[in-house]
Amino acid sequence: MFQRDGDYDSDDSTKRRSCTRCKDEETVQDHLVLDPLQKWRKYKKVPWKFFVQVSLLVLTTAQVVAVVNRDASYIRSRTITFEEYFLPAGATGPDLTTVDDYMAALQDIGARVQEFPETSVDYYELLPVNGTSGAPTLLLTVTRYNDSISSLVHPESVKFDSTEITSNFWVFPSNITSGTPFDAKSQAELQREFFLMSSLKVSFRLKGVPVVDGERSCLLWDVSIQLYGDTTFFTPTLTTNTMPCSVGEWVTNVVSAVGGLSVSVFILAIVNVFLVFKAIAVNMKVWHLIFCRVFGLH
Repeated sequence: MFQRDGDYDSDDSTKRRSCTRCKDEETVQDHLVLDPLQKWRKYKKVPWKFFVQVSLLVLTTAQVVAVVNRDASYIRSRTITFEEYFLPAGATGPDLTTVDDYMAALQDIGARVQEFPETSVDYYELLPVNGTSGAPTLLLTVTRYNDSISSLVHPESVKFDSTEITSNFWVFPSNITSGTPFDAKSQAELQREFFLMSSLKVSFRLKGVPVVDGERSCLLWDVSIQLYGDTTFFTPTLTTNTMPCSVGEWVTNVVSAVGGLSVSVFILAIVNVFLVFKAIAVNMKVWHLIFCRVFGLH
């Protein structure tokens, strides 16, 4: 395969060097120095590994773009819908400023989350927070300052402890305040809880199975409503995170979205692995020849 100085043809009485017989074969130096296109020009050696890897890059990029473009517009539109549907009235009207505003907002969010799967035009399922059937479906995250004041009378006269403590409460939409710091407390006690609160967030997960551009899709939506926090203060905000999922016989992955591209990528990936191992074997032979030359071995 490679031309090597000192190799002789035993059948030739003149002992011609094998490089004369194989003058068109790739030399060790060229193998190490030339790039695939230079090898093609000099030896007409087709750079299959180069072409395969470029094809993999192009097809994988096209695959990702196809999937993203298919779901991106749907995700954007549904995110806007979620903002309009799940956020309490204070998000689009006056800010939430009173204890009653926040308590009403919590109850409103619980009611909307509970009814959404039953009223949406697309199929949606509200998933339990720990994946167990019958478990609570909402996560209430409360972060409060570790302060020991027992009254809101002259709080400025008490040294304030700004250490934050975060607590998670798993609740049902039908009774969103049950077992939380907002459960069955007097107005004064609720006011104190909100006074010491630095963040209040409601999270839940939805599984949606829409039809997008004629293809059955499946998306997990992690929805988070920040009712109060250092960045939102009295204006609620909603954020979402989506990821592909499977539900029963409906499975969403890249193959179902762009099957032809996926098959091509799969085949090219197998070919690429074969070519990589072949290249490794060839390089081992090259370095073996170099080793023999350096140490004068045969």
